[in-house]
Amino acid sequence: MISVVSLVSAALQLFYVTNLFVGLYSVMLVFRDDSLVSGGDPKMLDGAISQSLMTIVIGAVVGLVGAALAWYILRDKKSRPDWFVSASRTFAFAWMMFIPIGTTVGFFMLRWRKPAGETQEVT
Repeated sequence: MISVVSLVSAALQLFYVTNLFVGLYSVMLVFRDDSLVSGGDPKMLDGAISQSLMTIVIGAVVGLVGAALAWYILRDKKSRPDWFVSASRTFAFAWMMFIPIGTTVGFFMLRWRKPAGETQEVT
């Protein structure tokens, strides 16, 4: 069961990462000098920017479901898959790019992925 949930979580977070890069790439295409929307029509430019931002936000909402599943998997340190622990590090850094909500999610994902035997030392 945990392996199925971890696959679903990884797929949802991969959807977020893909949408993040597609959205950022489309924003860069809008501001190119030779693009169709930079021909001087502000309504076309506004529509293209709004579409890019909505792509990023929709991906983030879907990815938050994956992050919630990751929390469910990573909180139990004994039964979590090893591949998911290493993949969650990559997803955590990808989440940090989505400011301000994603920075918090990424921080907690990095914190949740500590190995089972690792404890904090008090000095």
